[in-house]
Amino acid sequence: MILLILLLIIFIKADHKNRIAKQTKYLPEFSFINLLHENNFSRDSVLKGKSCLILYFNSECEHCQKEATQIHGDLYFFSDYQILMVSSESKESILAFKKKYQLDGPFIKFLQDQKFIFEDVFGATTVPTSFIYNKDKLLIKRFYGEVKTSALLHYLAY
Repeated sequence: MILLILLLIIFIKADHKNRIAKQTKYLPEFSFINLLHENNFSRDSVLKGKSCLILYFNSECEHCQKEATQIHGDLYFFSDYQILMVSSESKESILAFKKKYQLDGPFIKFLQDQKFIFEDVFGATTVPTSFIYNKDKLLIKRFYGEVKTSALLHYLAY
């Protein structure tokens, strides 16, 4: 009986992993709140013809803070791409993070996952997690944990 339960758990985990891999191969459908404009931001809002970095973060995460510091230092190099910073935290926490790390520019959007759907849509449970989609919205690279900006920029250039 225990062996059967273990096999079932393994099957369920493998099935979930395969479903997320298929679901994220191309930029999936999503809807988050664009905090600067107080409107919905969806897959259709992503700029066409530009590579996109989706960074799932938490303002209290030390690795997220380090990555934000690095991105700020190389902000000029990200201006040819679109950056979507997504968090399920409060609007105040997300905007305080934006201000603290000076992540400003028309190419950066701060999005709030009010419905806590990021995990279901993208399969990410840890922060930071980065997804890089090319200009055709094909997933190029997924990073779990802190990533150097040189690696992010390398894959964004695909």
